[in-house]
Amino acid sequence: MANNKNNKNAKRRLLVLLPYLLIPAMLLAGLSYYISAQSRDKLEYYQLVALFDEGKVTEYKLNLSSGALVYKTVGDDTEKTFTVPSVNLFVEDIHEGVIKYNREHPGSMIKAGYITGSTGQWIYNIVPTLLLLAAMGGLTFFMFRRGEGGAGGDSRVPQESRTL
Repeated sequence: MANNKNNKNAKRRLLVLLPYLLIPAMLLAGLSYYISAQSRDKLEYYQLVALFDEGKVTEYKLNLSSGALVYKTVGDDTEKTFTVPSVNLFVEDIHEGVIKYNREHPGSMIKAGYITGSTGQWIYNIVPTLLLLAAMGGLTFFMFRRGEGGAGGDSRVPQESRTL
């Protein structure tokens, strides 16, 4: 019986210590990932435009609302991503070069795709706000209904029977 209690106490101690061990381990893992992601060579905008100018891009898709660019390069079939700082500037920088390249190389044209992104329908933007306002209004109504009875809280007790 005492041995069973010791086992339960040991399990409880382990469960109590578990967060103190896991949280620092997770923080170290996240920090390590962040540092490794920062140390990777990042593509600069001018390098991306140079890839297009040199004809090293085989296809791309550009989201016109977010500026997210997904592209593939010659000899590498993996999709790479880049967020362009200005969609209009990027299109101005590469559009003429892509058209010229496609005219000169009809057998290996650069495939271009443009995605319009979200249409920005106002109903999808306002619904969460309305739900939050309704929840706040309901909570306020509930609190006022509970508080009508004074400090005691129960509003069903007649006013005359309350004494201090």
